[in-house]
Amino acid sequence: MMITALAFAALLGAQQPPAAQQPVYKPESIRSGCGYVAGTDHLFPIEIGLFYDDRLPFADSHGQSVRVNGKWTHPEQSPYTAAEIPGWYRGNEPITVGGHEYEKYGLPRVLGLNEVEWFAELDQLAVAAEPGQTEPEVVYVLVEPANCGFQPYQRKA
Repeated sequence: MMITALAFAALLGAQQPPAAQQPVYKPESIRSGCGYVAGTDHLFPIEIGLFYDDRLPFADSHGQSVRVNGKWTHPEQSPYTAAEIPGWYRGNEPITVGGHEYEKYGLPRVLGLNEVEWFAELDQLAVAAEPGQTEPEVVYVLVEPANCGFQPYQRKA
């Protein structure tokens, strides 16, 4: 069976055009943050991208985005975001961790994952301590994963 040039062109025209590719966005810079998923027993590094265009659907008002499974994701949709900050944090109330009571002191500080390790979980927030501590004098609540921001709490006397 012979196909004519006109029939061949009509056949080609009936095919669907290729799907449009999603635009590729590249951050201006990438840095490390501190990830935690409620119910696990460890902290891990996450990637934070900074985009100059804060109107992108996957960036927050500061242009920050979190890489999840190879894709940039809005920090609020990231599985690594801090849980809703509880009233005890905002109210400067003491917390109980590992059978000891701790009081908030000082301001949040940036700590590297080589400086602290997961110690406990409190209201879906990671609580960290210096490596190897079983009854730490100071614990750190991860309150800002994108910047590895930990709020220190000191054991009550």
